[in-house]
Amino acid sequence: MVLDVTQGLEYKFEKGDLFMIPTIGLQHDPQYFLNPDKFNPERFSDENKHKIIPGTYLPFGIGPRNCIVVFLVKYIIDRGYKNEDFFKDKGIKYIKPTFIFGNSSNLVLRKKPILEFFKDSCLAMPNEKLIGMFEFRTPFVLVRDPELVKQLAVKEFDHFSDHRTVIANDADLIFGKSLVALQSDEWRDMRATLSPAFTGSKMRLMFELVSECANQMVNFVTKETKAKGVQTYEMKDFFSRMANDIIATCAFGIQVNSLEHQDNEFYVKGKDMMNFTKPLRIIKFMIFMVFPQLLSFLKIKLVPDSLTGYFKSAIVQAMNYREKNKIIRPDMINLLMEAKKGNLSHQENEHDSAGFATVEESDIGKRIVRKVLSEEDILAQCFLFFFAGFETVSTALSFLCYELAVNSDIQERLFQEIFEISQELGQNSLNYDTIQKMKYMDMTDRYVRNEKTDCMYKGSGTREAADC
Repeated sequence: MVLDVTQGLEYKFEKGDLFMIPTIGLQHDPQYFLNPDKFNPERFSDENKHKIIPGTYLPFGIGPRNCIVVFLVKYIIDRGYKNEDFFKDKGIKYIKPTFIFGNSSNLVLRKKPILEFFKDSCLAMPNEKLIGMFEFRTPFVLVRDPELVKQLAVKEFDHFSDHRTVIANDADLIFGKSLVALQSDEWRDMRATLSPAFTGSKMRLMFELVSECANQMVNFVTKETKAKGVQTYEMKDFFSRMANDIIATCAFGIQVNSLEHQDNEFYVKGKDMMNFTKPLRIIKFMIFMVFPQLLSFLKIKLVPDSLTGYFKSAIVQAMNYREKNKIIRPDMINLLMEAKKGNLSHQENEHDSAGFATVEESDIGKRIVRKVLSEEDILAQCFLFFFAGFETVSTALSFLCYELAVNSDIQERLFQEIFEISQELGQNSLNYDTIQKMKYMDMTDRYVRNEKTDCMYKGSGTREAADC
C-alpha cells in the first residue's frame, strides 16, 4: 500500500512494516487543538465539537477499536537488526536511533514516562506527516497526520487488521489470549463474540454495580470526616482503590471495599500484578519485546502463577457457583458466560450512546460467531479489563481533581450541574440515563493533563492554595 505523505513524495508500506498512531501527541499538537495544555471543557461542547478534526481526538481508538490504550498495527516484519538507512532510503525523516536501544533508551532507563515519550516524539517534527522511529532496532512509522490516521485505521483497515505480537499465546496464556493480543481471524471472532457485551443496554445494567462502589466511597469519606475532621488523601492511591473495587465487582464478580479494608487480598494482589517497576519484571518484559521465543522456550511468564492463579481461582469459583445455583448478576462474568453459550447477539435497533468519546461501531461486532470460550479465554478478557481500567481510571481522575482545584470557575459550573441533577432526582437514586444527560460532566472529563510536580491542595481556587 502506498501513502501520499507530502506533495510529490510517497511512502510505500511493505509487508511486515510497523506503524503507530500517537494519540497523546495528536491531542497535544497546537496545530489541531489551540492551547492544548489549557483545561477547557468547552472545546467538547455541542457548539464546538464539530471543529475537532476527525482523527485527532482518539480517546478509545479509531476504526473497529482494534486497540484499547495505544493503537499499534503489525504486519510480519523481517526480524533482525535494522539500521537508520531504513528510513533514509525511503525519504522519510526519522529520529536518530542509539546503539541497541534505538529510540527506546529513555523508556528502558526510565528517564521519561511512556506518554511523555510519545508526545515529545510526535511534536519533534511538527511539519511531518510520518516520522520514522526505532523500537530497539526495529523500525516503525509514527503517523501524526489525521487524514492518514483515518486512511490506515478505517479505509484501509483490511490491510492493517493485526496488532503487533508483543506476547504470544504460548509465551503467556493469560496475556496471549486477551483481545488485544489475538491476531487475524482469532481477533475477529473474539471481537464479534464480545462486542454485544458492551452495548448501551448492557452498560446500563452494569451501572448499578459502579454506583454501589461510588456510594461506598462517599460513605467512607463522610464517616472519616465526621469522626476525624478534615482529611487529606493521596488521590492516586484513593482512586486506585475505587477503580479496584469497580473492576472487582464488574469484571470478577467480587465485592470488596478497598478504602475501608486497606489490605484486602484482591487489592494487594491486583496492585502487585500491575507493578511493572520491579527490576525482574522490567527485564522479563524487555526480553518479551526483543526475544519472545526465549521466554516461551524457558516457560517464563511475565506475571507469576501465584498472582494469576488467585484471580483464575476466583473467576472459576464464581462461574461454578452461579451455574450450580442459577444466579444471574449484571456483571462481566455473566456476560462472558452468556457469550460462551452463544446467547449474546448484536441488537440492530440499539442506539445507546456512552457519551462523546464513543466511536462508530464496526461491522465486525455485528458478525454472528459461535466461538466457544474456554476458561482461559474468559480469564484473559477479565485480566484485560483489569489492565485497561486500573491505572487509566485512577490516573485520569487524579488529574481531573487537580484541574478542578486549579480552575475554580470550571469546578463551580460542574458543581452547579451536579446540584441541579441532585434536585431533579429528589429522593431517587442516580441512574445511567441521568448520567447521560450531564453534558458538562462529559465535557469536563474529556481532557486532563499531566502535572509535572506533586501538589497538595488545602482548598479550591488557584495554585497559591497548594503546596507544589
